[in-house]
Parts: sequence; C-alpha cells; structure tokens
Amino acid sequence: MDVLQKRSPRIGPALAQMHQAPEQYLLKTGILLLVFSAFSYELIRTFSRNAVYLILVALGTGCVCLGALLSKQKNRHAGRFAAALLLLALCSLIRNADLRNGIYDSEFIFLSYLFAAAALAFADHWQSFLRKAIVVCSFVHILCTLALFLFPDLTDWLIPMWLKWRLVPTGTNDGTAAYRGGITTHYSQNATYILFAVLILGSELLGKRGRNVHPGKWVCFAA
Repeated sequence: MDVLQKRSPRIGPALAQMHQAPEQYLLKTGILLLVFSAFSYELIRTFSRNAVYLILVALGTGCVCLGALLSKQKNRHAGRFAAALLLLALCSLIRNADLRNGIYDSEFIFLSYLFAAAALAFADHWQSFLRKAIVVCSFVHILCTLALFLFPDLTDWLIPMWLKWRLVPTGTNDGTAAYRGGITTHYSQNATYILFAVLILGSELLGKRGRNVHPGKWVCFAA
C-alpha cells in the first residue's frame, strides 16, 4: 500500500473513499455498465455473444441495486415511484408475446433497466455521473459519424455487423453514405444517440449562460 501511495498520491485517498462510501462506487459502476450497454448493444452482440450483453446488463443492475441498498436512504416519494415501476413490471408480464414464444431477452433487459431505475430512486449523488456517462457514450457516436464521413473506407469495418443483422443500415443509400447510420443499423437510431449529448450539453450551456463552463464542453457541443 505504501509503495502504491508513493507512486501515485491519488490512489490512497481513492481507496479510502471507496472504503468509506462503497455504495457510490457500486452505483457508478452499475450506471456505467448500463449506459455503455444501451449505447453499444449492437456492437456487443455482433463482435461477441448475446450472452455477453445480457451479463453486462445483469451486472450493471446488480451493482446499482446493491449500491442503493447500502445507501440506506429513506424517501417516501421514492417508494411510491418504485412501486409504480414494479406495477409496470408486472403488467409487462401479462400476455407477453415474446414469453409465450420462448423469447426472454427483451423482457429480461426491460425488467433489468426498470429495477435499476427503481433502485436509483432510493439513492442520491449519482445524477451528475449519469449525465457524464451518457455524454461520453453519445460523443463516441459523434466521433464515429465524423470519422465515417471523412474516411468512407472505414465502412469496411462495419460489414461484419451488417452481415450479422442481415441488413444494410436504413437511410444510408445502400451503405454508400454509411456515416448517417454511424456504428448503428439505422440512421435515426444514430441520430437519437447523438441527440443525448446535444440536449445535455446544450441545456447545461444555456442554464449557466456560458459562465463557469469547461471549454471542452463547448468543443463537444460544437462537434
């Protein structure tokens, strides 16, 4: 431990903070896994197995639920919100066509994110990290879109994904304008991912009216 602290003065305080507030590390880890999975599920399923994606979602939900449990916060309104989500979860099981046909992936993913949202209602100090995680994942799609626009030859890297899903991304002129779809299989899906960064950064810049805003956020918003 002493050797690590000598090499990096930040490691000691970080480990101490992890010991004092493990729920925050669990919440942030879970949020990061869930956001990453939501923004890249097609890539995960294409270049690995579907089970990997399901495991990431399950781990993310588990970390969030455990972190919320350790936070031990009491919030009457959070209880009502969680109860409403659990009722929604029960309703989703009624006459579910996928379950009748033996398809469980979609319902599992839906319930996982639903339980994570219910758990987060009982915790605090995670909202800022969630916004940052969404912006980072969204900006990855922005960079990939720009890269495909400037270097069309990179489209060859996406061919395995197209073959996996047996389609050429919608709105890309049969693949000749692949940048519109980015690293997704639909141009509107790519636009939705990009829109998250635009909305979050735009609202922050407008809310602060440009004051006390890191210059990097202006660059990201302009991109």
